[in-house]
Amino acid sequence: MHERHSVLLRKLLSRTVFDGTCRIWQGALNSDGYGNMSIPVWLREEFGHKYGKVHRVVFFLSTGVIAKELMHTCDRPPCLEMAHLVNGTHKENMHDSMDKGRFPRGSTNGTSRLTEADVQEIRQALAEARASWSGKYLPRGIFPALARRYNVSVYCIRSVHVGEAWRWLAP
Repeated sequence: MHERHSVLLRKLLSRTVFDGTCRIWQGALNSDGYGNMSIPVWLREEFGHKYGKVHRVVFFLSTGVIAKELMHTCDRPPCLEMAHLVNGTHKENMHDSMDKGRFPRGSTNGTSRLTEADVQEIRQALAEARASWSGKYLPRGIFPALARRYNVSVYCIRSVHVGEAWRWLAP
């Protein structure tokens, strides 16, 4: 490790406090709760930014690897403990977030127009339409009618029907 790497690492770690097994950053935080810092001029070429997340800089200074996606196994964004930082992919990070129940879905998403109850009602209406119809397909116009009723697109109703959307919600 270069001398200036170890000096910067010691400086950054001196701005932390231990909370259990986590080493919590006491400096500036971004809106997502991650430690934020001005990247030193001599490191900007590696990071490509003037500002960056402290845990990424600490990971680089400790391992020499610039991680595109770091996961906190402790689920605490300001934590700088190396044992809690795992290099991974965006997909792995999203799966980790979903597995731990931190990924907003359903009506907690913020962009969803439907609630869990709406989805159950849509499924029930589609099941009733299928039961009352003798043809191979659902009756013509059922998707547009449901879309108007719930103020969503026909594609949204279709996605609920085929299980592309709201798959996690038990029927």
